[in-house]
Amino acid sequence: MHRCLAIPEIAIEVAGHVSRGFAAKPTLAHMARTCRMFSGPALDELWRAPGQAALLHLARCLPPDFVDISGGDSVQDPYVVVLLRAFTISDWDRPALYARRIRDIAYTVNSSLYGQTSLFPILTLLATCAPGPHLFPRLTRLRWNTMASTVPDALAAASLLRLFLGPELQAVFLTGHAPTVLSLFPILVNQQLALRDVTLSVHAANGFDHFAQSLISDFTQSLHHARTVQIPRVDAASFAHLSRLPTLTELDVTQGIDSSVLGLTNNSSPSVAESYLALRSLQLSACADCNLLAKILPAFFTKSPLEDLVVFPAFDTTNDALEHLFGVLPSLAAAAAATLQRFELWNYGLNSLAENGGWTLPRTTLSSLRSFTKLTCLRLGAPSGFDFGDAAVGDLLVACPLLETLWFTQSKSAEIQFTLGVFLLVVRHAPSLSSLSIPFSTEGPLPTTYPTGAHGERLMQTTLDDLDVGYSPIVDPFPIAELFSSLFPELDRIVTDWPDPEDDYYSDEDAEPDEDAQESDIFYQRWKEVEKLAPKLAAIRKGEQSWRARGSE
Repeated sequence: MHRCLAIPEIAIEVAGHVSRGFAAKPTLAHMARTCRMFSGPALDELWRAPGQAALLHLARCLPPDFVDISGGDSVQDPYVVVLLRAFTISDWDRPALYARRIRDIAYTVNSSLYGQTSLFPILTLLATCAPGPHLFPRLTRLRWNTMASTVPDALAAASLLRLFLGPELQAVFLTGHAPTVLSLFPILVNQQLALRDVTLSVHAANGFDHFAQSLISDFTQSLHHARTVQIPRVDAASFAHLSRLPTLTELDVTQGIDSSVLGLTNNSSPSVAESYLALRSLQLSACADCNLLAKILPAFFTKSPLEDLVVFPAFDTTNDALEHLFGVLPSLAAAAAATLQRFELWNYGLNSLAENGGWTLPRTTLSSLRSFTKLTCLRLGAPSGFDFGDAAVGDLLVACPLLETLWFTQSKSAEIQFTLGVFLLVVRHAPSLSSLSIPFSTEGPLPTTYPTGAHGERLMQTTLDDLDVGYSPIVDPFPIAELFSSLFPELDRIVTDWPDPEDDYYSDEDAEPDEDAQESDIFYQRWKEVEKLAPKLAAIRKGEQSWRARGSE
């Protein structure tokens, strides 16, 4: 063996490289068994993030004359733990060898609601045997999931949560229904951990009452070193606390900001203007109040070096609210114009939202976003479509030449504002665009004046390889495929929102033919034909150009 491999740092690097490669676990196991120099680093990688099955593996490391573990083959066959003699401290020597290597673990509290056998008896055994206060003393990341459990099962497991809260813990991900997750907060707060990454995925069928919101707020205010935070709701107190954290770079509010936050804007102290000074990512998921957001953004985020701003508007969002929001976006330009790379405003279920009216994105949308010239990703969705067309998109592409992803999505019933001419603008002004989603009309003649360069050469866009045409109608696939192949020679994936007829598992073969469904099937098949034709035509054109070039030599 080369003497350099005897250097501990080299051995650690080699084990880390192997852990990211093919067949990592068997290779690391061989390294641990066959080479003393690599044994420690290989075991560190094997046990770094072993999953909750590690609990069973650790239990089986206990001496066979101390404990007998049986069962676990099915839900109807629970684990049975039988102690055969008294426990001695030396019984923990072998499990301790591996437990101290675990840095990342996930534990799911199982019950009869979940299709796996509960590991709770195994966890109880380990809790009984572990001599110290922490089962995994070097644990840095914990994911605790109670979604598939009953409340009694979750609370019983919560009594053992302290075993996972070691001094090096930095990241906690809690998932479950409100009563089970909120009950964990006092345990976490009492440990006084320096948590850096916190995710609270709390499900409340009827929303959060005042008591639940106060628990979430109190827990949020106990975070003093947070770097990334995902929480259901924020009130004025928790919002103010987070705004003062010098370490906070990512904030995701999944179920709304309380209107009490507006009371903070009446405070003229410098702390309001000096808020969220390190924040790079702000995401407001599920039910963002755009009117409220329009008031909060200019008050608290004008000095934030935002790179990502993602908004999922509430289902009842109005056009006026969006007009207000896009009207204030340029106020962020002072700090974010040089940093904002990703902006998204959309929501799921655009078709169902359109049935109840749904919002339309106003003309001011793209004119506001032109202030952010460093954008690389822009995603906009509107149930009732867009109040702008090709010209506005062209102006945006001129102002934001770094765009790599550009999505405009709307419902099937919304009026289409874009034409085939928008693709000529993409060729001329979007050299970096690789993914485009846009609904467009195929009616009328195809463009005949193609973009040309300074010397009259025909321009092509060679980075676009992914196109989503949404609910675009289509009559003749061939001319569309010919156009795409001439403009985008690397385009190899074209998808549509028209549903695949083969995916309709529940269709009734004896039912009367539905005219809309038949039209949908036709459009889907035509776009699939375009997807097949475009690369073939591009290859033919490339071959012709090659022959022409050889002929001119």
